[in-house]
Amino acid sequence: MAAGAQDHDREGLRARARAARRDVGPAALVAAGAAVADRVWPLLQEAPVVLTYAALPEELPLDPLIQRLLADGRTVGLPRVTGPGVLALHVVTDLDDLVPGAFGVREPTQDSQTLAPDAVAAVLVPGVAFDRDGGRLGYGGGYYDRLLPRLGGAVRIGVCLEAQLVPAVAVEAHDQRVDAVVTEAGVYR
Repeated sequence: MAAGAQDHDREGLRARARAARRDVGPAALVAAGAAVADRVWPLLQEAPVVLTYAALPEELPLDPLIQRLLADGRTVGLPRVTGPGVLALHVVTDLDDLVPGAFGVREPTQDSQTLAPDAVAAVLVPGVAFDRDGGRLGYGGGYYDRLLPRLGGAVRIGVCLEAQLVPAVAVEAHDQRVDAVVTEAGVYR
């Protein structure tokens, strides 16, 4: 497929996946977030350091999972945008310490403790759409495509609504795959 056609397909897929996500009401989104947290928890049992993200309002809510990780004594990291396509990793000990950052995403402050990428054992990866084979379509900025290779052997776990699963993501050379995709309905490896 020609690059231009593939880009068009990717943008169309992003639009469809975002529309499917918007169709989920707030109560169903909270319930789905709780189900995903329960399904992803066993995958995190061997991970003393977990990198996650602060969800946008239309994404699966991850705050309860983050609080559960913290209560379990895990080191939790969140990214902070430091430049175009660049994420720095910081340790989070209290979600109340997050501040509004790039794209309206809550993130750690610049002076919070940094987290070395090679310390991360598991990472929860956001995306607009995933397929069951670990293909991921992000938001288009390449932030996670640049970050994931820096994390060494960390287990990569995509989290999304079942409605965001698609038959296949047109993966390009720079796109980074995930090891598993977890939705409210199942775990796909």
